[in-house]
Amino acid sequence: MMVSQLQGSFLTFLVQACKANRVLDIGTFAGYSAACMAEGLRSRGDGAKVVTLEKDELCQRVAKENIEAAGYSDLIEFLLGDASELLELLDNSMPYDLVFIDANKSGYIKYYNTILERNLLSNDGIIVADN
Repeated sequence: MMVSQLQGSFLTFLVQACKANRVLDIGTFAGYSAACMAEGLRSRGDGAKVVTLEKDELCQRVAKENIEAAGYSDLIEFLLGDASELLELLDNSMPYDLVFIDANKSGYIKYYNTILERNLLSNDGIIVADN
């Protein structure tokens, strides 16, 4: 259920390569992918942030502990709830440069469509989906 070390390195690279400033992580699980993307944001300065969505309270608690231990708390914002519902509530005035979808596989099409319909992706942004 968690991305591999190779996938994590690729996410760090993608964030750096596309010069992302705002990242949306759909599916936090243990926080590894969010930490990898936060590593890519480290040099971006003020305003750089990963917003990560998780439905399971226990997973989110574990992820927060892992993120804090890794030293990325200042770059990651956690939102608890169903991704479909949270996507409808996100502020679209500041779109995301990279969106990583790694959550409920049956929800991928809905997440994708909501991201595009609500203009949550910046003009030069990219969407990456796991599996």
